[in-house]
Amino acid sequence: MNCGTRYVATIEQLANAVLNGDQLAARALAQEIVSAGRLTCLADPDPSVGDRVAIMAAALAELLAGYANVDPPTWTRRWGPMLETVDLLPATGERLRRAMTEEAPEPLKRRNILAPKGFLLAV
Repeated sequence: MNCGTRYVATIEQLANAVLNGDQLAARALAQEIVSAGRLTCLADPDPSVGDRVAIMAAALAELLAGYANVDPPTWTRRWGPMLETVDLLPATGERLRRAMTEEAPEPLKRRNILAPKGFLLAV
């Protein structure tokens, strides 16, 4: 696969939008990344973004690749879980928190990130 074309949107931008709770920007960035059609070629996050953004970027790259039925970039394997649970939809009720804990998409759950089932699936 030719990975020479650069994206306008980056996986780091998407990770930051998600971490900042900017759902509108996150959907737009995810759509741009998916539309480019080269999820396998997403560039490894710049080390200056920090572990939190890099872990989220890895989780999101795997999530979007899974939705597209393609292999995720190999660099995603290097990133393990967040040190503390990150709740992308602050679950105030016990039932919602339990559902998100159990039903979060696997790339997110594996990295200690709680999100609703189908997170970013509609892009």
